[in-house]
Amino acid sequence: MASDPNSLSLIYATAKETLASQQGQKGALETKASALIAFAGGMFALLMGARGTLILLPVASQTMTLISIALFVVSVVLANMIVWVRKYRLDPNLEILAKDYLEKTSDETQLQLLSNMIGTWKFNNAIFERKANYLRATFSIQAVAFILLGMGLFISIL
Repeated sequence: MASDPNSLSLIYATAKETLASQQGQKGALETKASALIAFAGGMFALLMGARGTLILLPVASQTMTLISIALFVVSVVLANMIVWVRKYRLDPNLEILAKDYLEKTSDETQLQLLSNMIGTWKFNNAIFERKANYLRATFSIQAVAFILLGMGLFISIL
């Protein structure tokens, strides 16, 4: 298969930039998950500090508060699944590259590297998509928990 060297270089450079960008996405997801964990931790601390007052609330308010606490716990579990250390695919494997491609032409090596980069992108992208779904679920659960907590406290002052 004959390829245009300019096209190969362009696709290779784009793939390399995309993989670097993908690692940035990983960092962004983990930062957001850490913020959600910190928020839930802050809510736990506030609720534990107010537990004497919470006992005096009406039953409906106590129920909403307990449900919101349970939702915060679920959100922390999901957020930890995002920041949990996972093995990502990184290419190239320099040892194999040097052993198998030292005698190949530059275009053959670049084509193999491009193929590896595509495989890496696909593998990592599936992990990032799953983590993004966990992040959306975590945010939604925390929003519901916060609303329930607010409603419970609002009901208690009526």
